[in-house]
Amino acid sequence: MKRIIGLVAVLTAVVLGAVLFMSVANNPEKKIVGEWTNDNNKYSLNFLENRSVDIPVELFDLGYEADITGKYSIDKKNDKITFTFSLFEVDYNKTYGFKIKGDSLTLVNDSASKTTVFTRQK
Repeated sequence: MKRIIGLVAVLTAVVLGAVLFMSVANNPEKKIVGEWTNDNNKYSLNFLENRSVDIPVELFDLGYEADITGKYSIDKKNDKITFTFSLFEVDYNKTYGFKIKGDSLTLVNDSASKTTVFTRQK
């Protein structure tokens, strides 16, 4: 009987560990952290765990070139990411579709029908 209880306890621990691992591994909020670069236009994004992001303003087609720090939030249900930042005392919220697959991050600007692909930097 002790052997069966022990076996059940070990199997339960393994299953719970696997579920926890998969929830972390598939969590875009964890997967997005790090530096990403687009080779075509040399844009570089750096996502931090505290939900801040270093971003080039030219990514948003605002007519300016600058690197700024903003915030990001992820809507996992709808695969959307929203960048929030201020430029010249004007507040912006820019929402993109996004997908992370391996070392590739794809941002989709639906309003401009524009897709930008970034590669994770090691």
